[in-house]
Amino acid sequence: MPILELVAPRFKDDPAVIAEAQAVLLPNFRVKLEEVGVRNGMGGFFETENGRDIRAENRKLVVLEYASVEMFQTLFTSDEFREFAIALSTKYCGSPPAPKLYDIAAEDNLSALFDAGTVLEHLEIAPRDALSTDTDGVLDALLAKLRGSLEKFGATKAVAGKSINLDNKEIALVAVYRDDEAFEAAKASAARQELLAEISHAADVTSLISHVERELPLAKHQLDNHVPESHNLHTNPAQSVVS
Repeated sequence: MPILELVAPRFKDDPAVIAEAQAVLLPNFRVKLEEVGVRNGMGGFFETENGRDIRAENRKLVVLEYASVEMFQTLFTSDEFREFAIALSTKYCGSPPAPKLYDIAAEDNLSALFDAGTVLEHLEIAPRDALSTDTDGVLDALLAKLRGSLEKFGATKAVAGKSINLDNKEIALVAVYRDDEAFEAAKASAARQELLAEISHAADVTSLISHVERELPLAKHQLDNHVPESHNLHTNPAQSVVS
């Protein structure tokens, strides 16, 4: 079963540190990801959370596709990953980021997500009563509702899956839109708004937005040695914000 990994390291508030991570640490680790068979990857800095500007938090979303959870475990327990995690948490971030894994149905064609556009919407959906004895039942019902209504988001491609490695289980919905204009048009849809309102009756929904670029496979990725202007969170305060 395809596995979606979402991880969001929070970089130190230092443009030089972010630039070095973008130019040196992350490109080197992408090579390892491809060697172990990671199918696809993309990333971008979060810009808004529930409409609030969070660019100054320096949180980068990394989205990866694995063929199986066993493939993730092979990477996660490797010496190369331990070295990467130590460098990331000590030099570039205040603490090691926690990966979140979600199972995605094979028929949902997870790979198509990575060529779908430049605006990514990540919805974290968690039951309000985390101590409920029927959390799985609530999540399964919500997931079935979402998977049967993905077209209402108006995205180029959207997938939804339930977490498999978290104590407090949740659903992730990841939708990718062609560009800002397409995302704004999708947000105005009455069908989308009604669906989100219905989901919000049973769960807490957190919306995180970022602009993303494809980073794996390496053959499709042009490595940069600088932080793109749209990701430089300190030098362009007049930059528009997608909410």
